[in-house]
Amino acid sequence: MPITPQATEQSYKAILELLGCGTAADKPDHPICLALNALDAANFFGLFTLARRDLALVRYPDPENRTLMITLNTGHANALLLPMGYRHFHFQKNGTQMRVDDWPLVTVDEFNKYRLSLEFEAYLNDQPPITSGTTVPLTSSSTTINSNRYGIVAYKKTIKRDASQFKVFSNKRYWAQWKLHFTATARAQDLQELLDHHHCPDPSDPDDLAVFNAKNEFLFSVFVDKITTDEGKSYIRQHATTFDAQAIYCDLCAYHTSSTHAQLDTSAKLTWITSVKYGHDRFRGGHSAFIAYFVKQL
Repeated sequence: MPITPQATEQSYKAILELLGCGTAADKPDHPICLALNALDAANFFGLFTLARRDLALVRYPDPENRTLMITLNTGHANALLLPMGYRHFHFQKNGTQMRVDDWPLVTVDEFNKYRLSLEFEAYLNDQPPITSGTTVPLTSSSTTINSNRYGIVAYKKTIKRDASQFKVFSNKRYWAQWKLHFTATARAQDLQELLDHHHCPDPSDPDDLAVFNAKNEFLFSVFVDKITTDEGKSYIRQHATTFDAQAIYCDLCAYHTSSTHAQLDTSAKLTWITSVKYGHDRFRGGHSAFIAYFVKQL
């Protein structure tokens, strides 16, 4: 079943009601609503991208004096972790992922029971899930694993994607040089999934799917602005309705590595490599520059 904007909006409102703050229209000055706006996470998907580090640092304008900033208190910060914790709890209890349209079916009583449960306490303290009748000690190794996991999440959430960091690709002669810079920049901006044409998001996880689509749309806008070769513009037009940057990059790689053009380019390079002689052919630069260029052609 496709995820519609109407379904996500309805579920977002349902979660805010469960948290006791209502929508921004109901209680615009509630600390949770103000914090979500400050984090640019005032929507269904935004609720499931929050990490403890974000909540510990978030500050929002004082409703009575907009020139002052207030730090989110611990109670409200922990409340914002309830939706993600409840989703984990639902999976542990039922063995199935919560769907978007499951949230309006959650009652306040069920949600408050989870709020007071040992399961939520364990989630807040990064402890393993509580299983009935057993006690699971928190070992140093599990602490390290959870700390690393949340550290990685917090680090990735600090990444600011910047299209200006990508170089323009206007001459197919410089494909290898452009590709090296592009892949390094894409990985630095947490877009590495799009460089693998075999990677597919989990269709049963709406968050994974939404993040993947958002990354695709961002990289598509980069390609529109930065790729100006005839072949590149052709691939962009082919995928203009789907914003599939992953497919565009795959097509570009195929063209520059296995197409007839790539074979002819390889043949020309091979001819140069096997016939060039330093000192006999005109080449600007000294010995080091010549060797570096020769290795680059290899």
